[in-house]
Amino acid sequence: MKISANQEAECASCHGAQGQGKKNMPMLAGQYTQYLKRQVGLFVKGERIHDEDLKDRTKNVLNLLKPEEIRDILAYLSILDDD
Repeated sequence: MKISANQEAECASCHGAQGQGKKNMPMLAGQYTQYLKRQVGLFVKGERIHDEDLKDRTKNVLNLLKPEEIRDILAYLSILDDD
């Protein structure tokens, strides 16, 4: 599993340095990979939105990534401690 510094920074800008979540943005650390995969799929298809994501930033960022990059990011998030 490989995650770039740019990918980590992009996620951290909304979800915190360790995926712990920030004000109005959910925790990603420690979530089940399958749950995250499902949510990502819904964001990419435009079937899920976040009230605080007024400019579709999540969808736009995800659409820039290759499937294998998303896979690696989700695997990385699932092994982070959710404390």
